[in-house]
Amino acid sequence: MKRSVFAALAALLMILFAAPTWAAGVDDAVFSLHAQTTATKVSQICTSASPIDTTGGATPTPCSQYTTSWPLLQGADMYLVVAGVDTGGLSGATFGIDFNGTAIGDGIDIVSWTLCATGLEFASDGWPAPATGNLVTWLAPLQCAQLFVPQTLPTEGIHGVVGSFYVYAYTDDIFRVREHPLLLSDERVALTTCTGAGKLFDWLDPNVGIFGRVAFGAGSGCNPCLEPCPNTTPTEPSTWGKIKTRYTKTR
Repeated sequence: MKRSVFAALAALLMILFAAPTWAAGVDDAVFSLHAQTTATKVSQICTSASPIDTTGGATPTPCSQYTTSWPLLQGADMYLVVAGVDTGGLSGATFGIDFNGTAIGDGIDIVSWTLCATGLEFASDGWPAPATGNLVTWLAPLQCAQLFVPQTLPTEGIHGVVGSFYVYAYTDDIFRVREHPLLLSDERVALTTCTGAGKLFDWLDPNVGIFGRVAFGAGSGCNPCLEPCPNTTPTEPSTWGKIKTRYTKTR
């Protein structure tokens, strides 16, 4: 990522998350993952195939019922969902992802990424490769609140689908949500609601349990809507040169 883009992202974060009222509405929010059978059509990914879709009388799937394990050699649509938002809908989210991805045919391959949020996204170079990050927005307030339907998931908070990865795993691997690897340390995991509330999460705390994981093949996934998922982020690079090397890695 070029330094100018990095600076622009940092500036955008200050605008999005420098809200006067903090924490209200997102104290219990988590970044959940849910794997399911692939949609028949791409156009269905963010609509009728979505786990929170309510069109045609469909019943949304609450995050407590999400699937966090998936067999090898079988494609899946893996949804990234922010769940447990108390009030106001969601207008912004900052996060990262990680998995093996050292070579095609080894571990997980991300075939495609579909953004379901209604606003903009500011993805780091190489997204959605391992150790990359994204900042996404929803169109507040017109569409933001409409996309989050608390009346259908009253006991588990408002759910909002960030997007969906089409995933295929050849060998055992674990896909995890993590902090954004390139932003300033205290801005790497953040949420803000349509009402202007926001939260910057202390991702350095090893007890932070908000990051979901899906295990492909052997291994254990984790659903933060059911239990804390301890932060297992690997040691981050400490110099800009090492960071650039990570982001220019070919798969």
